[in-house]
Amino acid sequence: MELPVSARGSDPEPDPDPDAQAEAYVARVLSPPAPGRSPPRAPRPPAAAVPPLPGASEAARAASRGPAAGAAAGAPGLLSLPPELLLEICAYLDARLLLGVLPRVCRALRDLLRDPVTWRLRVQRRVRSRYPAWDSTVKLWDMAADGQQFGEIKDKAAVLCLSYLPDILVTGTYNKKVTIYDPRAGPGLLQTQQVHSSAVLALMADERHIISGSEDHTLVVFDRRANGVLQRLQLDSYLLCMSYHEPQLWAGDNQGLLHVFANHGGSFRLARSFDVGHRSHITGIQHSLGALYTTSTDKTVRVHLPTDPPRTLCTRTHDDVLNGVCAEGNFMVAASGGLSLEVWRLKA
Repeated sequence: MELPVSARGSDPEPDPDPDAQAEAYVARVLSPPAPGRSPPRAPRPPAAAVPPLPGASEAARAASRGPAAGAAAGAPGLLSLPPELLLEICAYLDARLLLGVLPRVCRALRDLLRDPVTWRLRVQRRVRSRYPAWDSTVKLWDMAADGQQFGEIKDKAAVLCLSYLPDILVTGTYNKKVTIYDPRAGPGLLQTQQVHSSAVLALMADERHIISGSEDHTLVVFDRRANGVLQRLQLDSYLLCMSYHEPQLWAGDNQGLLHVFANHGGSFRLARSFDVGHRSHITGIQHSLGALYTTSTDKTVRVHLPTDPPRTLCTRTHDDVLNGVCAEGNFMVAASGGLSLEVWRLKA
């Protein structure tokens, strides 16, 4: 039985701005962990040491040639500064102030703060890595046909997680929705549900359930056969990744902890929580009866035995944050914040 598509007849939703989504998401999800768990951070460099920014946009250049240039020729003031220093000052200000107040001051600041490059540079500085460009697409590849692409999904919002089975593809998006597609038909849209009040960050699907975790600190279990929400758990943290082998659901959270939920007669309950040594968000997890793999924004990937508590066998450090992990046979693959996939060969 197909689930009902979201209610029709309401006003269409405006297309979200991927740049604004990236800025808001990174600021929250990559925020510092709980007090006492975060490593020391290096201080920001002084504003005067900022070199000219490569790739400055035409809007930023126009701001310096327009009213700002005029101010430089007259009385000294904020607008007499070059765009590079104005951007550095803005990096210390709250995003709501930049969007709601400063654009009303003058045309030069309005043009500077409406420029997408301004926000890309702001996010790049915060994560100290490349800008996380989101194109909101999911691409399907047929590995049996030499990796040929056979489908593509274009969503209205950034796709933050997904789960794939031969009969369904489930995505979780920044705009709080869980969407189900049939990968055999195009892929075709089957249903969209909004069961969370914030971005959906983790997903898992099997023949009976669709389990989703959100930034709203909830875990929702959807019953595919009954066409409805089976259970909703309120948590103390939010989950960023999941791995399920009945009857255990393993999940990693934004405080660097692992949680094990046990399925008893169709009802999930939190059974245990573990600290496996990560100093920041756990972003990837794969669990089996014989091994447990985890990745984190602390730039490490760890291999454990799934005992009680888990016993860490080895730790590998990367030069960038790690956002996911998959292991098969003696190979392990991790996704890094440097927009690359890292492949390790596991030794006995």
